[in-house]
Amino acid sequence: MARIKVRKPQAAQSRGEFDKFVDEVARMDIKIEKKEAELKKKHQELDDKYGEAIKRLANDRDELMQRAEPFFFEHQSELCAEGRREGATKLARFGVRLGNPAVTKAGAFKKLAWKALGAVFHASDALRKFTRETFEVDKDRILAAFRDAKSEDPDVKKAAEADVAVLEKNAIGVEQTDQFWVEPIADDQVKGE
Repeated sequence: MARIKVRKPQAAQSRGEFDKFVDEVARMDIKIEKKEAELKKKHQELDDKYGEAIKRLANDRDELMQRAEPFFFEHQSELCAEGRREGATKLARFGVRLGNPAVTKAGAFKKLAWKALGAVFHASDALRKFTRETFEVDKDRILAAFRDAKSEDPDVKKAAEADVAVLEKNAIGVEQTDQFWVEPIADDQVKGE
């Protein structure tokens, strides 16, 4: 398989070239905003034109499916060839497919929420193997510890510094890099676009 070489864009070589690039980015941002607005307007026009009719058709289709389904299950042996779970009319094929298996609750567990049932399972030696524990690094808490280590409040700072020391000892840190940005000053600066 041939490798595709990705060219790295050449950086601006002068202030004039930099200004030109930045101004062009601003022009392109304004064009993008205008095109996106046009696209949203067209989507809205199409939704206004066809949306209600589509909803009506979908509701009518669903109602007919609900009316046909009981008949199918009552007369499946007549409608389907022996050993088959499907049949056909002139315009359509129909039948049943085996759905995905789903775990259900019954008896005393029926009214319990799954999360509460998980706690019940975890407390039972026989059912504990049917629970799971997920561990996830709390990045927000790590960021808060580094932020609080710079706090003016001595109590907050002291506790956070201890947490930061443990994190740093385990090779965890926080880094923040500058990101270049450009935004248009005014869209009326782009003439004739």
